[in-house]
Amino acid sequence: MDTRGKTNAKFRNEVNEILARHKTNFDQLSFPKFNGNDPTGWIYEAKQYFEFKNITPEQEVQLASFHLEGIALQWHRWMTKFRGPLTWDEFTKAVQL
Repeated sequence: MDTRGKTNAKFRNEVNEILARHKTNFDQLSFPKFNGNDPTGWIYEAKQYFEFKNITPEQEVQLASFHLEGIALQWHRWMTKFRGPLTWDEFTKAVQL
């Protein structure tokens, strides 16, 4: 970005426009769905999402559970019914079995 000859206000506006475009793109990031296939890849993508969106460890399993499908959703319902809430570490170890 060429800043020569621009006022502070004009420069600030250009910077804000650029940041707004990037913010909009990042806000559209969606949490990956999981149906039981490729658990290692899904866990990696989930952790990236958690870090980027500043999701607390206490929220990780709950957020992930909203994005389970098919057999993975059935498994999660069974696990929580018989074992109760899981930590992310317990959850990811069980998903990879």
